[in-house]
Amino acid sequence: MNALPRHRQPHALPALPDRDTLQRTLDPLAAEDDRTDGAPLEGLRYLVACGASNAVLPASSGGCEFGWSPTSSAALFGWLRALGGTHLSLARLYEGHVNAFQLIWTYGNASQRDQLCRYVADGGWLGVWNAPHASGPLRLEDGVDGSPVLAGQKAYASGAGLINRPLTTAQHPALGYVMVWPEARYQVGGREAWDMHGMRASITLPVSYHHATLKWDDVIGHDNDYHREPLFTTGAWRFLAAQLGAGERLVELMARALLAAGRDGDPHQRARVAEAAIAVASAVQWVDSARTAADGRVPCEEATHVARMARVAVERHLLDVIELVQRSVGLAAFRRDHPIERTARDLTTYLRQPVPDLVRDKVGEYALAACKQGSDGP
Repeated sequence: MNALPRHRQPHALPALPDRDTLQRTLDPLAAEDDRTDGAPLEGLRYLVACGASNAVLPASSGGCEFGWSPTSSAALFGWLRALGGTHLSLARLYEGHVNAFQLIWTYGNASQRDQLCRYVADGGWLGVWNAPHASGPLRLEDGVDGSPVLAGQKAYASGAGLINRPLTTAQHPALGYVMVWPEARYQVGGREAWDMHGMRASITLPVSYHHATLKWDDVIGHDNDYHREPLFTTGAWRFLAAQLGAGERLVELMARALLAAGRDGDPHQRARVAEAAIAVASAVQWVDSARTAADGRVPCEEATHVARMARVAVERHLLDVIELVQRSVGLAAFRRDHPIERTARDLTTYLRQPVPDLVRDKVGEYALAACKQGSDGP
């Protein structure tokens, strides 16, 4: 595995880079990673070196408590937007790092929390691998010596080969559907398995565990904790924030292209800029609503409803932005060396999140149930 190097980080977390610094640093890396279909190793090393990977840690360890403390969600919102606006594949990997920490911190015991903090403080990267493989579920079995054994495959494992210790889900005959945080080695499928239109630098590949021996302490939580609400659904706001950042960057790039070409006086172009700006502003409000709902300020069912509505709305707004930007800038927006081309391609791919029809159906079901409940009143 071409995994990230492990090195100890200082406990004092420096201020995270601002948006302009991120763009200066990561824009060239994003273009190169996409051009070569390369793993974003330099970008990941930068996020470790600048303290971003440590931001998930508790404040007592020098972190910002990203992802699991409501007091940090506004800062995480801004950070994911900034990161998504420059290197969307890297933002995808960072969101997975935050998600994995949140799950282990929430459902793990005190010993597992301590291990988690040491791993991250040493420069370790996290990710969540849940997508089932066509060959069947990843299995957690009882070995002959009583130790658990992990066998099978996962599909769409982002960061495959880069992450030493991912969080994955597995089926156990007695324990049920559990999360596992194994230290065991795994095998990575060939790059041809991720021959996608965009998000190529996310290195999202199938992985295999061949009867890897684990410890029982590697099992996190209980049956189906991974799908427990509201965390399972409301956490969508984080990947929406990264997608939003890419949409904001597209509008900025469109405006700069029009100004550079002297086309900012064209009323048709101004109309497109207006529509794109409104779409992005609307998406900001939806993601922020989903974020605040996820912070526990509303009941579980309402929070999941807001998150689902945000998914549907943000996808539509950002698809509109892509179309407006491409129509406005014209053929130049499709040049492989133009940042609009890569950003739009990555965003188009990343917007394809799982079960969109089910999400939309749940939104309608909730709205109809609320209306029915209201009509049953006096």
